[in-house]
Amino acid sequence: MTTLAKRPVLLLPTSERGNAAVMACGSALARSRGLQTRLLRPGTSSALEQALVSGALAAVPSGGGAPDPGVSLVVSDLAPASPAFAALLRATQEWRVPAVFVRGDEAGLSCRRLLVATGGGHHTLHQVGLARDLSRALGVPAQWLRVVRDDGIGARGGNQAAAAAAAELQGRILGLREPVCVTHGHDPVAGILSHVRPDDMVLVGTPNAWRAAAHFGDTVPDVLLRRLSNPLAMVSAPSPQALTVRDVLWESLVVPDLRVRDGQAAIAALIDTLVSQYQIPRSWRDPALERALRREAVESTAVGCETAFPHAAIPGFRGVLCCLGICPDGVAFRAGESEPVRFVFLMVTPADDYDDYLTVLGLLARRVVLPSVRAALSASRTGREALAVLAPAAVGTAVAMSAMPEPQAVPAQGGYAR
Repeated sequence: MTTLAKRPVLLLPTSERGNAAVMACGSALARSRGLQTRLLRPGTSSALEQALVSGALAAVPSGGGAPDPGVSLVVSDLAPASPAFAALLRATQEWRVPAVFVRGDEAGLSCRRLLVATGGGHHTLHQVGLARDLSRALGVPAQWLRVVRDDGIGARGGNQAAAAAAAELQGRILGLREPVCVTHGHDPVAGILSHVRPDDMVLVGTPNAWRAAAHFGDTVPDVLLRRLSNPLAMVSAPSPQALTVRDVLWESLVVPDLRVRDGQAAIAALIDTLVSQYQIPRSWRDPALERALRREAVESTAVGCETAFPHAAIPGFRGVLCCLGICPDGVAFRAGESEPVRFVFLMVTPADDYDDYLTVLGLLARRVVLPSVRAALSASRTGREALAVLAPAAVGTAVAMSAMPEPQAVPAQGGYAR
């Protein structure tokens, strides 16, 4: 057990309304993990925001490094309107401490099932661990829901069974034994709403760190807060310190059969995918497209090897996003270019910091330069298959999954609160 794992759970209720849920959730997690709790009542959300900004909650180690709050987990209100909400999200990322933001009911957390919904981001394992501990502490079953973007061929191409196998393996590693439910939908919210029941508590991951802290409106958790009255918990995990392809590109951000007339249409389609998958705000759609096309006008990002890397550098954005379009027939990326482009990696980055962008660019370039990789990528029919080609470190997991019995898909539960 690490030093971090022995530390207490910090409970930070910022309002009377959120107090019961924070206390119930934090106490249940601490009890399940054999940890103590530390309760801090800042009085008001404004007081908490001031404490976070001033650094009063976390000491900077004498040898330097990230501020250290001395806790293993933070539990607070899921209250996006609170002035402290964004500040606490940023602080837990800086502290590199996982956090749970929870909305409950008057009794705290009344539920008969935990619905753990994920699209496969880096919060996934923390969600599974949280579900395991809450399930044990609350005495209710946990249902693992894997939301797969509907690419029009998923169910026919076997994507449903493959996604279920991957999700079931993750759950087994952390002690979940319930059946895996895989759902296909045009966006994550639709997939979750098609399976949620009135007596569920829903667990979701946090949007990418920049989106969560700066533009939380109309993200998946925000829409669910407005559409559902169920208890809801949002899990935030520390961002990876060493970026990999899978940290910036996941299954729902791959368009495996992109058929467009030219490069501009390809870029527009991929930006629309980022919007529909809640990765950038809808209001950013046109500015992001304009910046990507402006960069393309300076010099084509078609770099050879049937590949293009269009780039939208946006002021105020933090992190890196990637969206991949696979064009089976090839597309003339710009008039006058003879080699057709089959792989379009749209990159969204800050306008003033290219370090992470260059890291990801290098990782992708080292793969697509290989003819065997491009052949396998061109044959990919799903986002999962494409990621297995681009991030071969996952091959060991795929081998392990091949030995598992094929799980059965679980039917939808009736479309609650649409």
